[in-house]
Amino acid sequence: MTQFEELLDPALETSQSAFLTVVVTGNGTREWQWYSRSPEETMGLVNQALTGYEPFPVQFSIQDDPEWEAYRRFQGSGG
Repeated sequence: MTQFEELLDPALETSQSAFLTVVVTGNGTREWQWYSRSPEETMGLVNQALTGYEPFPVQFSIQDDPEWEAYRRFQGSGG
């Protein structure tokens, strides 16, 4: 999980394609919440950053959230 995050963070934030807002870890899993201006561009950068590595056991979900509601809910939870 750490290696995955260390590969993606600089690739996405340096390009200003996406910004990591929330990381939730529990029960042997980790969820990263990134806000992206272009899911297609971001996924291209993800694939580029992970080239040459064995596949990571991850699933991607893309959801439209222009008002950042998920992030605001997390802020309000005291987390």
